[in-house]
Amino acid sequence: MASFCECKLKITSENEAFINDILAMDASSQSKGLIGKLKALFNSISKRPPPIGLLDYLRPMPDELAKQLSNGYSGEKPAWKKWRDDNWGCGDYTEISARKIKPNQLLISFETIYGVPVTALQYAANARHFNFELKYSDLGNGVVGTANKKDWKEYEIDFEKPPVENNIPEDLIHEFNLNEVFLEAQKWENAS
Repeated sequence: MASFCECKLKITSENEAFINDILAMDASSQSKGLIGKLKALFNSISKRPPPIGLLDYLRPMPDELAKQLSNGYSGEKPAWKKWRDDNWGCGDYTEISARKIKPNQLLISFETIYGVPVTALQYAANARHFNFELKYSDLGNGVVGTANKKDWKEYEIDFEKPPVENNIPEDLIHEFNLNEVFLEAQKWENAS
């Protein structure tokens, strides 16, 4: 069974082009206006498709692996999947929702599958000289956490006691409604 991880990412960079590149990936702006038309034109004349999303942009997969990905899935763990696990920290991700909260800062929401993209974010933050704050919730694996350019903290959720008793920071409890999740888990436990 797939485990989905809800990610809330704040990126800060003095590089305006970098901020605008990410902002253009917002799923709601993909096919609208001039940017959408330019992307379509670029797709039609380029030899390799442009990055299709945030992690592809921050840490692109090598061309030979990207070609394997487009050839379909064979059932065994292909090289591109291993590369993503090792270099992104997750198998795949959804489209992003991004908005500027300051001229040099974005707030981005997305989901990943089978992992947390801390590896990709830390690599890219150092290579591209930006800062980030990631908050995530992977209820399927019973964890929440935070990460930035240099640090990564993860907290286990014990659904049998309130989140505050799990030593989960208040901001994560609030961000991911963990008190409500706990109450819902209690209802299910009492019903069985």
